[in-house]
Amino acid sequence: MKCPACGKTDADRDGSGCRRCGCELNQLQAITQRAIRHLAGAKRYLQQEDWLQALHHAESSWTLVHSSLAARLAFLASTALHNDLQMIRWYHLGGE
Repeated sequence: MKCPACGKTDADRDGSGCRRCGCELNQLQAITQRAIRHLAGAKRYLQQEDWLQALHHAESSWTLVHSSLAARLAFLASTALHNDLQMIRWYHLGGE
């Protein structure tokens, strides 16, 4: 994890906050974990071919953490839903 205050990478390995600046990172970790759970949900719903739920979870993950994986999963769900505007949006957001 990268500390948003000082930029130190792996700032919270021991769970006590950033070792460089002391920034409390519990809320950031909770947000990151929630985004990861939404990614897992998006993957699961894509496998079940429940495109609306997959899109919902991918969008929820993106709202929390702007990851290229969330954008790619949203792109796949949008493609399955034949939603051209969403496909284009997520295609551009998922590019690296």
